[in-house]
Formats: sequence, C-alpha cells, structure tokens
Amino acid sequence: MIRVFSHWVPSKSVFQILFDLILLFSLMLLAAAWFNPEHLRSAGIIAPYALVFALTTIALNKVIGFYEHDVKRALSQTLALAIVSVLLAMFAAYGIFGIIAKPSIQHDLLPLSALLALGVMAGVRVYTDHGGWQGILARRVMILGTGAEAAMVERSLDGTDVEIVGFYPVRGTEG
Repeated sequence: MIRVFSHWVPSKSVFQILFDLILLFSLMLLAAAWFNPEHLRSAGIIAPYALVFALTTIALNKVIGFYEHDVKRALSQTLALAIVSVLLAMFAAYGIFGIIAKPSIQHDLLPLSALLALGVMAGVRVYTDHGGWQGILARRVMILGTGAEAAMVERSLDGTDVEIVGFYPVRGTEG
C-alpha cells in the first residue's frame, strides 16, 4: 500500500496507473511521429495534448474500475472493461484532438494514433491482469508458525494474488 494524500492505495494500482500514463503518452508521440514525420518537429505542440489524453484516459479507467484488482474477475469481464475503456477514451480522443487542438497542428492522424495507443494499453492491461508478468508484482508471504492457525492462514490466502513462500517455525507454536 502506498499513501497518496490521506488515502492508502494498493501499490499494484499505482504502478498500473504510472505504467499506463507513460505508455499512452510515449505511444501517442511515437505514433504521431511514425505516421507523419512532420509531427516529430512539432512534438512540443503535440505533447500537452498527448498528456491531457493520457490523464483523461486514466481517469476514465479509474472510474470504470479498470485498476481495481479482483482475482475473481473472469477474462470476459476484463475484456468487457477493456472495450468500455477504449470506447470512452475514443470519445476523449475525439474531443481533445478533434475539437480542442489548435488548427495550426495538422492532426489528421492523431486520433488514429490515440486509437493505436489505446489498443496497446488495453491489451497490456488484459494480459497482465490474467497471468502475464505474474512474478513482477506478486506479493510473497512467509507465514510464521506451522500449526493449525498457519494452515488456516494458508487457506484464507488461497485464491488471492499472494504467493506463499513457506512456513517458519516459531517457538511456542503447534508443531
């Protein structure tokens, strides 16, 4: 858990949000430069819009519950959340790049760049939520004790994202 302002937030959610922010922002700039090398020169103009787009997308994802880690969530539910996320973010991309962006920017392909970045982000999120990169953010627990209470703790942690490393015998506990 990480303390953010006066609230405790799961560290996995914070890492997911930061990863998505960096991924969306950098993919927007990269895709814009890829589709039109002219955008590479105007990266300073595109960057604020890309940042607003990334922050808006992350806020929408947080609202719909895309960053809430639920081990009982089925793959179909995660895919449904990813589709809703992409659809909502497409409206944000249209608003940011179609309406708000300065007319001096030739931004014909920026919404397409945003769609590409959204697809990559949603794919990575679905992959990581269902077993991909499992060991990166896994929580490892050593249970103190070897008796009936330790077995009960092991059963209570079964089915969560916690990896039990082992049991450590402690004096005064059941053998």
